[in-house]
Amino acid sequence: MIFNFRQKKGKLLENLAAVELKKRSILEDFEIFYWSNYNVECDFIIKKGKRITSAYQICSELTLKNKQREIDGLIGALREFNLKQGFILTETQENEFKIDKFKVKVIPLWKWLIA
Repeated sequence: MIFNFRQKKGKLLENLAAVELKKRSILEDFEIFYWSNYNVECDFIIKKGKRITSAYQICSELTLKNKQREIDGLIGALREFNLKQGFILTETQENEFKIDKFKVKVIPLWKWLIA
């Protein structure tokens, strides 16, 4: 069996984010969902009460190969739930940019974990 470390690392980061979100959901009283419209997907949608409050994508790094897919999923969720900004959590990358009216913050997972 061939081991794809980058793919495995992305799944580990996603699991770390899921565990942290679950912990925060208990402390801050919110629900966590996965979102898909069959064309694009977003890893985590946060719902507090009746309102969707944030959206997160998780990947080990944004590359030429995955950047469009990750951004399309996040922007799709932002449009669907009328949010102004979303987050992409990565291993080390940090950036901020706008697409249309949406702000995308790329944050290293470790920074997000200690925030």
